[in-house]
Amino acid sequence: SPECSDAVAATKKEVPTAEGDSLVCFRNARLDSLLLVVGSHYRHAVVFTDEEPKALRFSIDWNQEKPLADFVSIVNEFEGLHLTAKRDTLYVESVEEEDEP
Repeated sequence: SPECSDAVAATKKEVPTAEGDSLVCFRNARLDSLLLVVGSHYRHAVVFTDEEPKALRFSIDWNQEKPLADFVSIVNEFEGLHLTAKRDTLYVESVEEEDEP
């Protein structure tokens, strides 16, 4: 698996993999700018249902050759956030943690 660890903070870097896929390494990137890149690749608009998640920062490796559903499931592993792809739009919403008192 290719290494992305030398990518600069708040940037994206493309690394070719052994399979010839292109891996994009986001480091400390804002969610709104990260999703603009991913959304445009899959020709999806990005809609935030609330403002909070926009400024969240992520370090994530994204394989551009994989389907959008793979990326969505990776992002949905992060707490407090839910990403949904419907038709040609990505919807981002905050998720309240239910186990709080």
